[in-house]
Amino acid sequence: MKQIKTTIYYQTKTLFTNTGDVLINKSLLGALRRYGTIRANCSSEIPASFIDALGIREEEKVKSETELSFILNILRNALKGRVFIVSGLGHICGGGNQRIVRNLIASSIFAFYRLLNVRIIRIGFSIGPVSRGLALSESLRGYFVSKYYVRDTKSLALCHAIGIKKAELCPDMSWLYEFGEKRQIQVGGGKTTILLSFRRRGFAKSVSGHAEDPIAEQVLNALSFLKSRLDLKIIVAYQVAEDALFCGYLAGLLRNNYEVEFIDKQMTLDDAREVYRKAVFTISNRLHSLLLSYKYGCVPVALVDKEENLKIVSTFEDCGLGELLINIGDDSSVLETSLEHIIDNKEELYHKVVAVEAQKQKEIIACLDSIFSV
Repeated sequence: MKQIKTTIYYQTKTLFTNTGDVLINKSLLGALRRYGTIRANCSSEIPASFIDALGIREEEKVKSETELSFILNILRNALKGRVFIVSGLGHICGGGNQRIVRNLIASSIFAFYRLLNVRIIRIGFSIGPVSRGLALSESLRGYFVSKYYVRDTKSLALCHAIGIKKAELCPDMSWLYEFGEKRQIQVGGGKTTILLSFRRRGFAKSVSGHAEDPIAEQVLNALSFLKSRLDLKIIVAYQVAEDALFCGYLAGLLRNNYEVEFIDKQMTLDDAREVYRKAVFTISNRLHSLLLSYKYGCVPVALVDKEENLKIVSTFEDCGLGELLINIGDDSSVLETSLEHIIDNKEELYHKVVAVEAQKQKEIIACLDSIFSV
């Protein structure tokens, strides 16, 4: 019996200035290759550097000049064999008429795909908070999706609440990322190196100044306590281009009291080994700074606003890693107790993260197996 060819169309449109998006897309693409032939959207609006960073092979590229030509490529192959479309990685939040209209257009295209038995997969993302209009349009779009996977339980609850009952859980794709090295905690030398990587929406201060910002203030409080226990060196780095100004501001605040290295360029996936290998702990409110750094031996400590950074909170709590969560709003006694626990149990906590990685990898592969076994 002749085997039916499986073609997997991959939508590569995302935030190109975010190394975390490279991480999750590259991880998923690597896993998908075992299930069929990859055809990735490499339209002219997608930077060549991003395509190269994902490791997309020449024969996998669909060099479409417009979205319409990519759609037509899908339709041609839909008549020849099994076709899947995979998209969705990242985070959906907010609202806006433009995004709503985009969802409505996608819904009409998806309806046509389904008539040709094209299977549409939404996977690897989180959602919320969203406006009522965006929720309704996402629910309509979800109606035409064959499989709809979100990466945390808070997103799952929201999907079910807005009518996307088919939504299921599939862990964050970064858990899949491999680079051929054994997971091993950094022991450090005479000094304990802490890597800081933070986002701050709407930040517009110069590098010099005072710690008037609540995130900066809590970072300073955390480091002050750590300094009482450890001989510290600080590295400030960023994986997302828009974080450069705030990270530079943090580095400026710290220079008077700490030995500080500020890496004033966006850290790429290729840079990660060299940068994270220098540190024992990573303290961040960026999910993929945390979920990349542990792979190179750092203990990831999430210093977050628990009301704002829902995807980090939910991801860590879902994995049983709540001990590594610290709330920006906590008072000094709670902050110090949490940090003391992390310092005293860093090896145990690191091995717990590595055990979670192994389990999450199995869960992701089980989800992919269920998608492509039909």
